[in-house]
This record gives sequence, C-alpha cells and structure tokens, in this order.
Amino acid sequence: MKNFKTIKPYQLEINPFTSTSKDWMLISSAINADDFNTLTASWGEFGYRWNRDVCNIYIRKHRHTFKYLEKSEHFTVSFFPPSYKEALKICGSISGRDEDKIKKSGLTPIVNNHYIGFEEASINIICKKIYTQDMDESLFIDKTIIQDHYPEKDFHRMYTGEIIEIYVK
Repeated sequence: MKNFKTIKPYQLEINPFTSTSKDWMLISSAINADDFNTLTASWGEFGYRWNRDVCNIYIRKHRHTFKYLEKSEHFTVSFFPPSYKEALKICGSISGRDEDKIKKSGLTPIVNNHYIGFEEASINIICKKIYTQDMDESLFIDKTIIQDHYPEKDFHRMYTGEIIEIYVK
C-alpha cells in the first residue's frame, strides 16, 4: 500500500472504545482482486490471545459481506478520518448485492488477492482468520441483550483474525 507505512500492533495508537463504536470502521473481505465487499461496523475488539495479536469482528449471516468472509482467509479493518463519516454511512446503508456502494461512497479500494484496504483510510489492519464462532443464545447470561439486539434470533458470527499487517498514514 503506497502512501502508507507499516507498524507493529504495539505501535497502534487508537482508542479502542471510540474507534469502533463512535468513529466506526469498515470491515472488508475479498474472494479475489475483482470480487470483494465491505460493510460499516461499530462492534469489534483488539487484544492478545493464543500468543498472537488479534482482532475480533462480528457479522450477521444475512449480510452480503458474510459470504466473502466465509470464502476468504483474510479480512481488513479500516479506520478513517472524521471527514469520511458520510462515506461510511453509505457503506453501512447500501448492500453490495444491490448497488456499487464503493463507487457511490467515493472511496478508493486498494485490492490484492488476499485483502482490500482503502486509500482514504488512516489505518488499514490486515487480519488472517484463525477462529470463528456463532453466538449461542444459551450462553447469554444477560437475556436483555437478546431482547435488545436479537429479537429475530439473527445472531452474529464472530471472527478472530491474527493481525498480520498494519498500514498507517
């Protein structure tokens, strides 16, 4: 990714609470260089597990990006400056099944066979999938979460990805 430099995970300077929930992020996955999709998300975590730097993302099975995550070994989490909030709204409100939301958003994809990032992003984090798990209704201790977030029982699948590259501007 030209115009970016690579850093190690311990050098990443973001607030994990505002960067996902308030600022949002794009989760992207590519089947190949010509077939990819992205969606706006506000749920995710970064941490250290199994002696690896990891990122967890959550996707509902009905989302178009889900099929890309299932077929690809990698996913990318991209963070943007505040001036791109409108582009993120577009990527979160239009399905890639129905329309070219990348074109409509005005974002410039950077694609290779394993991942997709964005030229306008301030951070592109490339992850290799190492674990998936479906949320299980029986494991929720606080049942109000089901009432509030899953009234139709359309639980997310969690993907844990090992962070393999971080590109920052």
